[in-house]
Amino acid sequence: MFTRMLTGVIAAGALSIPLAAVASAKPPSTSPGVHGDVSISVNGVVKKQSSSNPATIAESTASTGGGANVAKAKTGGKATATDGSGNKATASNGSTALATQGDNNTATASNGSRAVAEFGSGNTATATDGSQALAAGGNGNTATATCGGSATATGGGQIVTNDGGVC
Repeated sequence: MFTRMLTGVIAAGALSIPLAAVASAKPPSTSPGVHGDVSISVNGVVKKQSSSNPATIAESTASTGGGANVAKAKTGGKATATDGSGNKATASNGSTALATQGDNNTATASNGSRAVAEFGSGNTATATDGSQALAAGGNGNTATATCGGSATATGGGQIVTNDGGVC
């Protein structure tokens, strides 16, 4: 009798620990990954504007077919995805990103940087920490600039990386 009672108490205690953790868990976000100073625009329609900061701007135009133009700006960034299809621009922390004049161009800028991917298809420009990156004038160019560097990839198929060394 005592053994059964002891087994029941131990089992109840063991079950209560995981259940207590579940009961105290934070409920899931209604917008996972999107918090605070954010603006998101898809195909010319602002989908989220949770910023009181007038410098945080996301702009896009309707896709010409083949994928949505998407712009996402955070914390004082300006992102623009226009004039084509499948263009993606992401800017944060006072940066500017522009993906335009073609299809499937991607521009990503953070921490006071500028990234431009334009005039072609499949161009990618990434700039961080006060850098500038330009991927343009052809297809499949990749420009990556970090730490105050400057990278320009043009003409088609070029890959250019520059670390300015000022991080």
